[in-house]
Parts: sequence; C-alpha cells; structure tokens
Amino acid sequence: MVASVPTTPAPRELTRATRLPDVVEVPHRLVLALSGEGSPDSAEFSASIGALYGVAYGLKFRRKKATGWDFKVGPLVGVWWAEGEYAGTGQVPPRDTWRWTVQLDVPLDVTWIDVRETIKAAVSKRG
Repeated sequence: MVASVPTTPAPRELTRATRLPDVVEVPHRLVLALSGEGSPDSAEFSASIGALYGVAYGLKFRRKKATGWDFKVGPLVGVWWAEGEYAGTGQVPPRDTWRWTVQLDVPLDVTWIDVRETIKAAVSKRG
C-alpha cells in the first residue's frame, strides 16, 4: 500500500466568485506558479500550463519513487488582470494584453531543491 500525503486544498472562500469584495484569511500554502501576459487562447498560455503540470506531476512521481509517499496535485487556479490604460476603468482590454498567473498547490514540505531537480529532469527529457 502506498501512503498518501494530501495537499491542503484552498478554502472555498479563496476560490469562489463573489459580488462584493471581502477580507479572507489565507492559510499557509505552497504553490507552483507561472505568470505571463497574453490571451488564455495563446500558445504561450497553453505551454505554461503544460509546464506547470509537468513540474507538479514530476514532483509527485519523484517523491513516490523515492519514498513511497504520494500526494494529490491541487486544482489549477488562474488569475487575470489588466494594467495600463484599462486598469480600474471597468472596460475589458484586448485579450492579448491580459496579464495572468496560474498556480497548483503542492505539499508544504516540497523544497526548492525538489523543484529545481524536477525542472532539470523535465528539461533534459524534452531535449
């Protein structure tokens, strides 16, 4: 039997949409994140999501192989916003100017060394 280490899921109040702003307490979490600019339909955005999942699942499989401990990769969370002339105007800017950050939760004990080694392995595998 393989032991499983759950990630701490984001509390619902952090991920649900509301009509009014609210103040919420964000618990300590560890996430892998990438930021960029452009349409969510762009090749860069798709490649970024693929890279993020590649590192997250690489961490998962490396840990399971090394220790027998498994974990669940958290759900993808994305945030988009505008800067410059559109910021705060209520107007929707062209999608190719959107800024974004996407992230996945991982267990709190994942280290920067774990992430770096997983990225190195993924890069060398892809050539």
